[in-house]
Amino acid sequence: MISLAMICRNNDDTIGAALASVKPYVDEMVLVDTGSTDKTIAIAFDGGADYVHASTWKDDFSYHRNFSLSLCREPWILWMDSDEVLTPEGGKRLRGLCESAGPEIGGFTYLQKSPNMIVERVGLIRNDPRLRFVGRVHEQIVPSLKKAGYLVEQTDIIVEHHQDKIDRNPRNLELLKMQVADYPQSPYWLHKLGHTYLGQEQYEDAIHYFIQAKECSNPDDSYMPKLYSYLTLCYLLTNRLDEARATAHEGTEKYPHDPEVLFYWSMVAHTEKRWKDAENGYSCILKMKQSLFEADPRLHIKTRHNLAAVYEDTKDYPKALQQWQMIINSDSTYKAAWEGLCRCCDTIGYQRGLMVAQSA
Repeated sequence: MISLAMICRNNDDTIGAALASVKPYVDEMVLVDTGSTDKTIAIAFDGGADYVHASTWKDDFSYHRNFSLSLCREPWILWMDSDEVLTPEGGKRLRGLCESAGPEIGGFTYLQKSPNMIVERVGLIRNDPRLRFVGRVHEQIVPSLKKAGYLVEQTDIIVEHHQDKIDRNPRNLELLKMQVADYPQSPYWLHKLGHTYLGQEQYEDAIHYFIQAKECSNPDDSYMPKLYSYLTLCYLLTNRLDEARATAHEGTEKYPHDPEVLFYWSMVAHTEKRWKDAENGYSCILKMKQSLFEADPRLHIKTRHNLAAVYEDTKDYPKALQQWQMIINSDSTYKAAWEGLCRCCDTIGYQRGLMVAQSA
């Protein structure tokens, strides 16, 4: 019923757990190894892999993903990374989804959960030769699903992502440059290249590619709110406040219900000492539905942190203390909240501070 398709390379610290999490729920496990020099292949066979095929690295993740798909024999394919773990609750649901799927359904989503991010992706697909990945890096299966006329059904199955030991950023940057050279007018790849430059703190390069992506994107593209957020952030980090303000304003006009867009709008107001605007923006985010925070689960805490900072900046220490205490109530390991709590107590007195904290 279900094949696992996985590509790997030097993942001996993660691949054992990945295969163990999937093995009870699939009928075959197909791996494509792109040049491991550690114990990955041995661990894969010990973990129950039916096939491990060698494939010379081609500077193209889609090439190797598609090779793995072509080797699968079951009618449905679950594709995962070698540093991911399928939860048992999710694994038990896979077969039922496949058995009940109508002919119009070509795939099911799952939620890839990392410590600071949740990403929805289509991870369970029909074994149909028309369904193939595109893109050298950050490869995508959705375009081929659309081209084949399939629908995708959402699920809340969780796959936990544990970043492997290899630093991928330099490699991803080079692959994205190649991808953009191949498709210079593709807004998705331009956006991804900008995001990679942002991660490497090369803000001017990031701005350049974010602007290019913005100019050729459709407003309905799913990544557009994040593009506005990151472009605003880059302008803030380069002290270009006029451009940050204009971008944040445009973002909130287009995507008024996106918490991340509003977060960076509030950061601009905060930076410009427009205290009331910043307070209102952060407070508005905290009133939004929790489901809107799926893309960045910690955005709620970061928002409360910044709201506490606004109150400290305006010397409203009791309100600041309440916000720090509320963060501690939800995450007692958040060091900055303890530091903020102590600063406020030092200012207003520990006895009064304790009373305020208990009311939070």
